[in-house]
Amino acid sequence: MIRRIAPRFPTRDVAKLVFTILVVAALYYGAARLGLVLAFEQTNASPVWPPSGIAVALAVLLGRRIWPGIFLGALFANYVVFAESLPLPSLTLLQTSSGIATGNTLEALSGAWLLQHLLRAGTFPLTSRGVLKFAAIAGAISLISSLLGSTTLWFTGLATAPIIYEVWFTWWLGDTTGILIIVPLILAWVSAAQWKKGAGWWLELGVVIALSALVSACVFSDWLLGGYVASLPYIVLPFLVWAAYRFGIAGATGAIAVVATIAIIGTVYQHGAFGSSPSHSALVMLQLFIGVITITTLLLGTATEERNSYQQALRRANRRLEERSRELEQSNRELESFSYSVSHDLRAPLRAIDGFAAALCDDFAGDIGEQGNDHLRRIRSAAQRMEKLIGDMLELARVTRAALHRQSVDLSAVAGKIVVELRRGDRQRVCGFECDAGLSARVDPRLFRLVIENLIGNAWKYTATREDAWIHFGSRRDGNKTVFFVEDNGVGFDMHYADRLFSPFQRLHGTEFEGTGIGLASVARIIRRHGGDYWGTGEVGKGACFYFTVSDDGDSRQTRTAARPPAGGPTEVSRLVAAAPEQPKHLQG
Repeated sequence: MIRRIAPRFPTRDVAKLVFTILVVAALYYGAARLGLVLAFEQTNASPVWPPSGIAVALAVLLGRRIWPGIFLGALFANYVVFAESLPLPSLTLLQTSSGIATGNTLEALSGAWLLQHLLRAGTFPLTSRGVLKFAAIAGAISLISSLLGSTTLWFTGLATAPIIYEVWFTWWLGDTTGILIIVPLILAWVSAAQWKKGAGWWLELGVVIALSALVSACVFSDWLLGGYVASLPYIVLPFLVWAAYRFGIAGATGAIAVVATIAIIGTVYQHGAFGSSPSHSALVMLQLFIGVITITTLLLGTATEERNSYQQALRRANRRLEERSRELEQSNRELESFSYSVSHDLRAPLRAIDGFAAALCDDFAGDIGEQGNDHLRRIRSAAQRMEKLIGDMLELARVTRAALHRQSVDLSAVAGKIVVELRRGDRQRVCGFECDAGLSARVDPRLFRLVIENLIGNAWKYTATREDAWIHFGSRRDGNKTVFFVEDNGVGFDMHYADRLFSPFQRLHGTEFEGTGIGLASVARIIRRHGGDYWGTGEVGKGACFYFTVSDDGDSRQTRTAARPPAGGPTEVSRLVAAAPEQPKHLQG
C-alpha cells in the first residue's frame, strides 16, 4: 500500500519550497514537450497527456503547496507551443496560456483532494472498487481542464465553433488516459517495497515486460511479421494479465506504460492496428484501447494485491493459531497433571474419612446411639458420593482426550451385552428390551460402549418405578443420515429444561434417582468427537427418547445443539415385558 508522503514546508524554509516548485514546473514542462512529440502530425492532439498524470501524482505525494509549480510549468509549456506555431500578440498568448494553465492546476488539485478524501488516501486504491472509483475520478477531473481549456481557445478565437466539440473531446480523453496510466505508475513505484525484491522477481518482471513490448511492436508496427497481427490489438492482454497476476499493481503499471508507449508511437506514424484510420478516428480508437487495457489490467493487479494481502493475513492468523494451539496443548497437559494430582490428593482423605467412619460404626456402634450411627452413615454416604463424583470427572476428561480408533462396531451386540449385565446386577427387575437387528457404525468401540452404556443405563434407572417398563434401542433414516435412538417409558422429563440435558452435573430429577450428572455429558462429548449430533425429547410421566447420529468424517469437536427432535421421530414401540429377566425378547448377541 502506497502511503502519502506530505512533507510540511515551514515558513522559514522558503528556499526548499521554491526549489520544489521549480522542480515540479520543470517536470511538467518536460512532460508536456514529450506529450507534443507524441501528438499527431499538424495537430496538438496527443493520445495521452503525461503532464496531467504527473501533476496529480505530485500533488498527492507532495501536497497542495506545490500548485505554483504546476501552474508555471503549464503556463510556460503552452506559451512556448503557441509562440512557435501561431503569430499572435504576446498578451493574447499569455492570456490563453494562463487560462489553460489554470485548468491544468485545478485538475491536479481536485484530483489529489478526491484521491485523499474519497479513497481514504494518500494511498493508491488497492481494491477493485478503488480502481473503479479512481477511473471515475480521472474522467471527472479531466472535465475541468478540457472544459476550461477548450473554452479559453474559443474565447480567444483559436478554436472555432464547428470544431470546439472535437477539441474538447480529444482533450478530455488525452487527460483521462494520462491520469489513468501515469498516476498508478508513480504511486506504485514510489514505494520501497518493490525495490527490495530478489533477483528472480526482477528477472521474471523483465521477461514479462520484454514480451509485452515485443507483442506490442508486432501489433503496432509493420517491420515485424509484416503486419499480420495488426488487426488483433488486444492480443497484448495475456501478457498484461501475466504481469498483473504475478507482480500486482507494480507489474501491471509497468507493462501498461510500455504497451501504451509503443501503441502511441506506432499509431502516430500510421502503423499497426489504428494507423490506417483518419487522424481523429485513430486518436479516439487508440485512446479507447489504452483506457480498456489500463482499467482491465489495474483491476487484475489490485485483485492480485488483495489476494496477497489475504494470504499474508491468513498466514499470520495460522501462525497465531499454531501458537495458541501449542499454548492450549501445554495448558491441557498441565491441567491433566493437575487433575490427576487433585484426584489423588482428594481421594486419599475421602477414603480415610470413609474408613474411620466405618471403624466407628463397627467398634462403637453401641456407645454412640442410633443418632450417632445415622450421622456416621451420612458421612460415609457423602464421602462415597464425592469419590464417585471425582471418578466421573476423571472419566469425562479421559473421554475428551482419548484418541479415536474407528472400526465397524455391532451396536446391537453391544447393547445386548449391556442389558445382560444390568439384569445380572438386579435379578428382581422385570423390564422388556427390544433391540433392532443389525445396528452398526464406524466408531471407536471403547468410547461408544460408554455411549450405549450411559443411554441404556439411564433408561434402566428411570424406568425402575414402572411395573410394565420397556426400553427400545433402534434406528431410522432421516434424509441421508441414520438416526439411532434409545427410548423408554420411564419418568421422562420436562422439555422446558431440555437444554440442560447434556451439561455436566446438571440433573433434572431429585435424590430418588442416583447419579452425578456426568453420563449424558460424556455421551455428548463422545458423539461430538465422532462428528455426530445428539438431542433428547421427553414428557413427564410418559418416558424419554435420546437420539444421536454418527459421521464418518473423523474427529469433530464442534458444538451441537441439543433438544431438537428429528423429522418424524421414531414410531411408537409396543410394550414388551420379558417373561424372564435373563431372556429378553429380541435381544441381540
